[in-house]
Amino acid sequence: MKKTFTPEEMEQIENESYEVGIAVGERTERKRIIKLLNLEVSEWLSHDGECDCKTRGEEGLRLIARIEGVDE
Repeated sequence: MKKTFTPEEMEQIENESYEVGIAVGERTERKRIIKLLNLEVSEWLSHDGECDCKTRGEEGLRLIARIEGVDE
């Protein structure tokens, strides 16, 4: 492996590392948001009665699909 790098090579390595870190962070946050939404949707869809929970649950499922890119 190369032991020394030019300033240009170092800048490229740093930029690529930064971009990878951003991508990993975005994926992690997306998964966390979907997990939280799934918990709420599950609760909403389990309700019976005159409340609007079923409608909110269905809207939550559509939101999750959009976040996952299913309907793009």
